[in-house]
Amino acid sequence: MAVFLEGVTAGRIVVAAVAGLVLGGVYFWGLWWTSRRVGTTAAPGLLFFVSFVVRMAVLLSGLWVVTRGRLVETAVAVVGIMAGRRPRVGAGGRGVPGTPEGQPGPEGTPAQEGRGAVGGAGG
Repeated sequence: MAVFLEGVTAGRIVVAAVAGLVLGGVYFWGLWWTSRRVGTTAAPGLLFFVSFVVRMAVLLSGLWVVTRGRLVETAVAVVGIMAGRRPRVGAGGRGVPGTPEGQPGPEGTPAQEGRGAVGGAGG
């Protein structure tokens, strides 16, 4: 068997996958939380920068604690992180903060970018 698979067990793979899902969920929840508050802060650039640094520190330190740099487990955890993105992005909603769920914001707001009228036509 290949050297990089030495010491890999099913238990370690499961732990890496679950940790990846949790770390991905935390990372993308933090991004969602930050993007919801960027319009209400006096320094949006600073908010995004600090949020990025904190999210990356949590993600990378959690990844290291779980995998200890082992290649196979790191790869499984990264797949878990990407899988953890999907539920968080889907749960974020599409409307503008402060509007009922599913209701688009006023014309020209970020909620309108890339969205067309009913049927997919621009407008």
